[in-house]
Amino acid sequence: MGASDMSRYRRQERTEPARWHRVGFGTAAILVALSVYLPFSPIRAYASTAKDYVEQAIGSKGWQPNARAFLFHVPFHRQEHALSCEVASLRTALLGVGVDVPEWELWLGLPKDYTSKRYTDKGIVWGDPSKGFVGNVDGRMPSTGYGVFIEPLTVLANDYTSTTRIRVDDPKAIDTALSKGHPVITWSALGDYPSIREWKTPEGKQIQAPIYEHTIVIVGYRGSADWIEGLYVIDPLNSIRYETWKEFQMRTAYFDHVGLEIRSKERG
Repeated sequence: MGASDMSRYRRQERTEPARWHRVGFGTAAILVALSVYLPFSPIRAYASTAKDYVEQAIGSKGWQPNARAFLFHVPFHRQEHALSCEVASLRTALLGVGVDVPEWELWLGLPKDYTSKRYTDKGIVWGDPSKGFVGNVDGRMPSTGYGVFIEPLTVLANDYTSTTRIRVDDPKAIDTALSKGHPVITWSALGDYPSIREWKTPEGKQIQAPIYEHTIVIVGYRGSADWIEGLYVIDPLNSIRYETWKEFQMRTAYFDHVGLEIRSKERG
């Protein structure tokens, strides 16, 4: 999902203390992540104040995350290409379990379907997102680029750590993952009016592709393991944001509520 494709998708406003207004939420979130690994130093002290800012910014909206299931240590990584949200989200999630892999390396390792888009008298012929990335990563969705579904990203993630496929319409599954410190990547249809585009692969497989396809990383929630009111997600376009459970379920339903739990090999 590219920024140019979200002209109608409204970013949430943030109330920022004066000290951090010039720095920004994303930078503060990165400093929070650093505070976990840095020895005592002025930088760590500065990172500690960043954590205070993140908590205050969340609190200023009246959001009360379940502290046991909020992963403050997971940093924000902004996607480097118009449609590279999947590998950008994977980089964020891997950093959350202590694995540092640059986005370019993840992109090189991601399976790709190089089928060129063709218009025929029987409809569009294009690639299969369940086999590899479809289209141009620097293109526009859905005209010249699309993305990739959970199967190829799982293959890539398993090169660096272990994963578990979960359902993000199951509050207990989300709570279990987060309580272990495991971020969860999920697929979401963005835009004011999500829709489905269809095409066929050269082999004749029918593809149903939600527009606009996007990935986000679940890092916390408000509520309980039995009843989630809303979720805190890291969006590779614009850092952390909050979605109500109802909206989250509506958007992830386009992808059958799939989620990829990124696990730490050392911690299980």
